[in-house]
Amino acid sequence: MTTPTKRHAADAFVRRIAALIDRSGKTQRQIALEVGYDKPNLIAMFKQGDTRVPSNKVPALALSLGADPTMLMRLWLATYEPELLAIVEKSLGLLVTADERTWLEAARREFGGKVPAFDPTYSAIVHLAPRWI
Repeated sequence: MTTPTKRHAADAFVRRIAALIDRSGKTQRQIALEVGYDKPNLIAMFKQGDTRVPSNKVPALALSLGADPTMLMRLWLATYEPELLAIVEKSLGLLVTADERTWLEAARREFGGKVPAFDPTYSAIVHLAPRWI
């Protein structure tokens, strides 16, 4: 069980899981089966914050709920293992979502594989990008 103090620390992750479950249109039984559980009560416990989602189930849960696995794993790490997240990102670089990876690949193509050093004037491109899509 999660103590009140730990539950407070996990609020962001739990709120995200609850929102994803509510928006999924799936029953907790469907989600449980897709994640690899026989009993749907675990999904209810995840949603309420009574039980922590095991790290090895985060990618499957994300896919079941239509979320980006990297985003959800990063949020899980930030919530439950912030020191590990800091080590991973310092050692391996930022964890990026599939959409972020697509943007990076597009920038590499646009610059012929040689993306220039970041200049603050480029940030205007990021603000304009939604208008182009």
